Amino acid sequence: MDTNAFGVAILAAGKGTRLKSKRPKVLHEIGGQSLLRHVIAAAKSVAAPQEIFCIIGHEAEKVRAAVADTGVRFVLQTEQRGTGHAMQVVKEEFARLAAAGEKLPEHLMVLSGDVPLIRPTTLEALASFHRGEDAAMTILTAEPHDPFGYGRVIRKGGPGSSYAREGREAPSAPGIVEAIVEQRDLKPEQRSVREINSGIYCFRTSALFNYLDRLSTNNANGEYYLTDVAGLMVAEGLRVVALKAESVDEVLGANTIAEMMHLDAAMRRAIAGKLMAQGVTIFRPDTCVIDSEVEIGADTVIEPFVQILGLTKIGPDCRVRSYSVIKDSVIGAGTLIRNGVLMEDAIIGEAALIGPYAHIRPGSDIGEAAHIGNFVETKKMQLGRGSKANHLSYLGDAVIGSGVNIGAGAITCNYDGVHKHTTTIGDGVFIGSDSTLVAPMTVGDGAYVAAGSCITDDVPAGALALGRSRQVTKEGWATAKKAERDAGKVSADPAADAIKGKV
Repeated sequence: MDTNAFGVAILAAGKGTRLKSKRPKVLHEIGGQSLLRHVIAAAKSVAAPQEIFCIIGHEAEKVRAAVADTGVRFVLQTEQRGTGHAMQVVKEEFARLAAAGEKLPEHLMVLSGDVPLIRPTTLEALASFHRGEDAAMTILTAEPHDPFGYGRVIRKGGPGSSYAREGREAPSAPGIVEAIVEQRDLKPEQRSVREINSGIYCFRTSALFNYLDRLSTNNANGEYYLTDVAGLMVAEGLRVVALKAESVDEVLGANTIAEMMHLDAAMRRAIAGKLMAQGVTIFRPDTCVIDSEVEIGADTVIEPFVQILGLTKIGPDCRVRSYSVIKDSVIGAGTLIRNGVLMEDAIIGEAALIGPYAHIRPGSDIGEAAHIGNFVETKKMQLGRGSKANHLSYLGDAVIGSGVNIGAGAITCNYDGVHKHTTTIGDGVFIGSDSTLVAPMTVGDGAYVAAGSCITDDVPAGALALGRSRQVTKEGWATAKKAERDAGKVSADPAADAIKGKV
């Protein structure tokens, strides 16, 4: 299909007052992205980004900033006076672009910014059907189980049409629309019609613009309704047709938080289903939260109650155990993420072992076959191939080589109260338990740092560094103090007394 012939207008100016939220409606999120981002992504299947026009109004600058990186254009609707008024603003913008010498799209698709489940394939089918029917207007419809409250699409010759009511012979093209009738205006014979108007349309651009100035605000809300264009076109013999969507959910918007969570659940079921079809095992997928842009390789196993968020990519043959939360990270093949790991903006090499209960903070780059164990925290650091930090350590602003062993309780002291500094540890280094490495400093290849040391100077390659006080042992001291305590001559805590200088 020649997508250059199509532009897209996305209605994103409304407040969404029924959400009871300060945020613009289209910036609420499902599946890890805003409603509007999902719609823009689908719209790109039929139009280039510069041919997608996002109509903004309420909290316009917030909406603009949130999706500016998508490359779409913005049209400001300073007053929100209905869907028809939004398209009148688009018409004015098109006139300005034409005066500047830009070529305008022959057809215009209109989408709502709050229909995040709309599929690219559906929009492609709608655009193709619209052009194939040579229609002035094409309406995307659906048949929900309960259509109450929605405008009904009455097809010529179908139930509720004037042909059926008057007993006239129906036309040979059953896709042709006779009218869109709102719920309050339905005649008794039309109330059985279940096909609803989704609010998604294709127009021949010139035909749409010819009728926009003829819209009226003579209705209960005093607004210009885009749906009225259908009646005006039909009355003058223009071809208005309808195409039914395969899925009801994909055309439904969200007017309340509860409705939005229904859409979120539907999207996440679809995401999990797609991943499982690609060879990913997801135990209890209903308990997992997996965002729409996550990628996971075949033969990876995701256990219950896992969250995989943002732009995370997980390779094949991995396992992510329960209660881990992973965001915007890349995990290599064959890696095991144990229970309760928190990870964000990190890179994990192949065959690594992470956790349980590790905190992998932004900027962490964990090498192939490396181990990060329980209650280890990392931040803005590199850990080389096969290196290990298995217990209770903090490793921040560090460059650590391969084959390094970091003992329990070891930390890199990276902050002097004003600036951050880097600790560099060479290959094959052994850092003893409870060591404190005060940056900036370097430990050379193959060096050892004794347990309990505070290291403030560079350690040469192959050296042993000790930075602790000399131990003093007083033979029989504890036995003597116990005897004095039993005789009532000292307190029950002789160690505390010794610290205070009483003994």
